Amino acid sequence: MFARVGAVAEIPESRFDAFTVTYSTSHGYHALATLAGAAEKIGLDRKSAWIAAAHGLADGILLWREGKLSVNELVHEAATPGGVAATVMAAMDKAGYLRMVEQALRAGVARAKANARG
Repeated sequence: MFARVGAVAEIPESRFDAFTVTYSTSHGYHALATLAGAAEKIGLDRKSAWIAAAHGLADGILLWREGKLSVNELVHEAATPGGVAATVMAAMDKAGYLRMVEQALRAGVARAKANARG
């Protein structure tokens, strides 16, 4: 019944909190606002910053959803070694981007568990 209105994912109850904190569209909004804000700080006007950030996030996701290439293949295609995109991603990795996102998701899971306890 639910498949008629959208994607259906079967998640074991033991992993539901982790899925819930990851699934939130708030991450996309936050990433968009953060990327656009950073673009403004490095010199883009507000309108151009939001257009560039939206393109960078949404179009990448749309291409991935087509399912023709894996995320790793898309990254490899988009980020030429020694190029601008590869440099940006390497700087993000060096700054602890993955660690930061993981910590944030763990905090969300902890909050979900605390909320469930009442």
